[in-house]
Amino acid sequence: NNYDDSQSTATVLQALYAARRAGFAVPQKTLDDGVGYLVKATNRDGGVIYSTFGGVMPMGNDGQPLSTAGAAAGLFMCDGRRPPTLSRWVRSAGAASA
Repeated sequence: NNYDDSQSTATVLQALYAARRAGFAVPQKTLDDGVGYLVKATNRDGGVIYSTFGGVMPMGNDGQPLSTAGAAAGLFMCDGRRPPTLSRWVRSAGAASA
């Protein structure tokens, strides 16, 4: 099936970045695809929505704090370039916890 969710994507990305740091071969395209999904799931406020399944697009005020924090945490582990949305994810996750 083509179902997706940002929480699982963020968690798997964290594991893949950790595996890469531990010396395992992880294809860059796999990492790029995961990051690309999270960027696509980012709303205008910087929050990451739960899922884009069925063509759902992020709007605003629909971001999930857990998905957003997970996306940010995963990207802090990355060993390459980070998307411009990273700073928005951090701000959005921080605002949700305030």
